[in-house]
Amino acid sequence: MKKPFTLLAPTNDALSSLGAGAVSNLANPSNVSQLAGLLKDHIVPGKLDATSLAQAGLKSAGGKDLNLGGANLGSLIGGDKFNIIPVDKVLGQ
Repeated sequence: MKKPFTLLAPTNDALSSLGAGAVSNLANPSNVSQLAGLLKDHIVPGKLDATSLAQAGLKSAGGKDLNLGGANLGSLIGGDKFNIIPVDKVLGQ
């Protein structure tokens, strides 16, 4: 049985803010560990909503303190064991 999680999904504009070629670089198979690290910064254990994400002390699946740093969150998309929330910035950068 999989544990519940919340995915903070960067918008296209957020990914574009990384700079030219950054997404292509992350998609390169030789950079899979870099991509995995970035993705783990956007996954939070537990099925949370925007209010819960604002609480202090949360950590990402990568073990980093969750810091939304003024990011704007979009509308929640929920499933049985997950929530997906669009975010307008790439976290952990």
